[in-house]
Amino acid sequence: FFFFFFFFKQKTAYEMLRSLVGSEMCIRDRLETYGYETLVTPFSFNLKNKNYKSQNVIARKKGISNKKQIVMGAHYDSVQTSGIGDNASGVVYMLTFAEKLAKQDIPYDIVFTFFGSEELGMEGSKAYVKSMTKEEKDKTKVMINADSLISGTYRYVYGGTVKNGTVTNDWGAQLAKQISDKMELGLRFNDTPISKYKTPVGVEHSDHYSFQQVGIPLSLIHISEPTRLLSISYAVFCLKKKKKKK
Repeated sequence: FFFFFFFFKQKTAYEMLRSLVGSEMCIRDRLETYGYETLVTPFSFNLKNKNYKSQNVIARKKGISNKKQIVMGAHYDSVQTSGIGDNASGVVYMLTFAEKLAKQDIPYDIVFTFFGSEELGMEGSKAYVKSMTKEEKDKTKVMINADSLISGTYRYVYGGTVKNGTVTNDWGAQLAKQISDKMELGLRFNDTPISKYKTPVGVEHSDHYSFQQVGIPLSLIHISEPTRLLSISYAVFCLKKKKKKK
């Protein structure tokens, strides 16, 4: 719960810009406590004729093979809210996931990326994608975005893109739904009338969209409005074991 309260006083994206250094240090220190080497990558951007600076915080969990990787992302700024839901919840989730995997053997690399300035136009994820080499893009098999995990009514999973009116590359969402059904997690597709997207495709206004724009597969797997769930990435990663019920 520490991170929930850490973000509590952040009211707007502009105010957030003035406190990013503290957030970055807090995230970095926690990752290093888990044994990760961290990389802080600064970037700058212009908004309404003003120049701003921010940074991403990156940590890599090395797998048995480095020929493939999964990018997990969560932004750590907020706008017009306390920041607890959007997106301290995503940050806490990512840190928890990183902690759980710190001493586990995994088949591929996982890159934990904490994005700055998402609320101002996904600037952190844009900067990250821009810095990726062709080799890094080619070996990225999925990007999983954790955005706003503790509010809403139902547990939705999104994934895929629409080409010529047909949903493609949605295997991640379909797999997550199948695993959810077996583990009774309650995930569902958002095929309600309030969704303007073809099932299971979801929103375009979060950090996964920057990855989708450069053709990274399944970059639209996303935890978003109107509901959020803490366990979506566990489903996508197909954890081998389920904790026994007490």
